[in-house]
Amino acid sequence: MVRHRLVDSLELYIKYEFLKRNTYEDAHQNLREMIRSNEEFQELRDNEEKLKNQENLQMKNLNLQKLIRMKNRKRRKENWRVLGRNSRKNMTHGLQAQNMLFSTADCLKLLLLRNSSFSYKKDLKYKTFPMKSVIIRRAYGKVKVQMLNPSKPCQNAEYWRCENSGCIVWHGYHARIDKSRRFQRMASAELERVLCSSSLDEIEFKTEDHNSWNPNVDPFFTLVKYMKMNLDEHCICTKKVSMELGWFGDTSKENNTFIKYLLKNMSEETLETIKFRKWNGSR
Repeated sequence: MVRHRLVDSLELYIKYEFLKRNTYEDAHQNLREMIRSNEEFQELRDNEEKLKNQENLQMKNLNLQKLIRMKNRKRRKENWRVLGRNSRKNMTHGLQAQNMLFSTADCLKLLLLRNSSFSYKKDLKYKTFPMKSVIIRRAYGKVKVQMLNPSKPCQNAEYWRCENSGCIVWHGYHARIDKSRRFQRMASAELERVLCSSSLDEIEFKTEDHNSWNPNVDPFFTLVKYMKMNLDEHCICTKKVSMELGWFGDTSKENNTFIKYLLKNMSEETLETIKFRKWNGSR
């Protein structure tokens, strides 16, 4: 199809071919080539316009995507701002609830909380246990701990030996089997939490009556060795210490080591009185 802009000049092109004295066939061929070249030029222009339109469309899409990203970024910032504000409120409420929980907990509950999570253990590191005196009783295959406060009921913890491994831990009337440690090591670990987090009037080390079916051995020394390993020097703040030493025979060497280890854990600034008593199995 002949382009519109060539129609008005068609006669001029024919006269030009006639003046060149071309034959009808040559004139016809030249006109065809001229029209075809103009069609190709127009097609090229159409392609350029189409490409330009595509570029404009892509630019619009890019601008739209940029606008969407900016809106999303703004929305995320606002969401993070709201989340941070809510987190601070929740943290405040959580700390208030945690402080209330810690303030009302007794000694056994504080031990349970310290063992339950690393976060509680960290927060309770400097929490004072609500007690004024501690009695540590030794017996064959057992360690018994009594935490006393004049205004509250006595809190009892016991650590029993298991035959093969681990131990049985009693907190009040609740018992659990712990396979990670033997009974004296477990007692030492929990005593570290109790004794080093308290301001005490007195610590007593007592001995339970010996049962005839138990062997004549003194099991307490291992506990003291573990206490020396677990407790920091001078970490126990107490005014008075009383100890019953030695079960059987001449145990002077063991007793001296026992006393040496324990006194290293006592704070010199608070300690006022030390009392020793030799227990030989009879009263």
